[in-house]
Amino acid sequence: MKIVTVGTGMIVEEFIKAAKQVNTVEIIGSYSRSLDRAKEFSAKMGIVKSYDSLSTLVDDEDVDAIYIASPNSLHFMQAKYFLENHKHVILEKPIMSKVENAKVLLDLAKKNNLFIFEAISNIHTPNFEVIKENISKLGNIKMVQANYSQYSSRFDLFKAGEVPNVFNPAFSGGSLLDLNIYNIQLIYHLFGLPKDSTYFPNIMKGIDTSGILVMDYGEFKAFAVGAKDSASPSYFTVQGDEGFITATGPTNELPNLHLKTKDEEFKVDHNTKHRLYWEIEVFGDIFARKDYDLAYKKFEESIEVLGILEKSWKQNNLGFEDRTE
Repeated sequence: MKIVTVGTGMIVEEFIKAAKQVNTVEIIGSYSRSLDRAKEFSAKMGIVKSYDSLSTLVDDEDVDAIYIASPNSLHFMQAKYFLENHKHVILEKPIMSKVENAKVLLDLAKKNNLFIFEAISNIHTPNFEVIKENISKLGNIKMVQANYSQYSSRFDLFKAGEVPNVFNPAFSGGSLLDLNIYNIQLIYHLFGLPKDSTYFPNIMKGIDTSGILVMDYGEFKAFAVGAKDSASPSYFTVQGDEGFITATGPTNELPNLHLKTKDEEFKVDHNTKHRLYWEIEVFGDIFARKDYDLAYKKFEESIEVLGILEKSWKQNNLGFEDRTE
């Protein structure tokens, strides 16, 4: 699968680094609104092609797929354009702000026989497979805790009066969609949709700089903390009446597993490659096998997670939008 990237931020650099380790994909170009910026970025990352025109990009028959890592509120508009012009799409998390728009994209992908993926790293890692394989050993689940807190390099600018994209409501920024989504994805992919959920954010200048999402699963509760305005040790823990399993470290990586039950204890870390390697490997494999059913099933799961996110920001009148033009 030959991919062109949209965006020149840090996550794009990391995506390209990881993709170079995956045999089934190749990054062949980068797009920026400035051709000079695109050329500079391509040269830095060892990429051949550069674009500053979306129409030129979609006319390039060498391009199979577009990886979109622009500001969140632009995802819908850009993905719709690429799907309409018969290019497969990989959307950096979160896919967008609203479920109704994500469903439009899925329908369009199905209509045009195209793939659409969400790039979310942690649920594809070997360590997450270990959690899934061993969770039954924990007995009846009682509590799930997740915390991804990282003081943003742009928070000082935000406090000083600037509005970086990651803290801009117009671009659907904030901690819920940037960091807490990793926690929520883990919880969803282990336990499905909660019976109910409530989001309690710290709001500054109209954006959630940190917050706690409480998810009610009936017989147990889960809470997810995401913070860009403060730091703490990050972790993911599932507690049962027979034991626990925890990952110590950023939940987008899910490193350093420790399981302890009444009968067993072990510590492992199988995440030996770049944290984005496994998601890209999955995309390349699905593309090579032309497994549209699996791709659409995964995107439907992404839409269900988006439903939790949309409910959360609407509870707090954050007013995020997906731009349409």
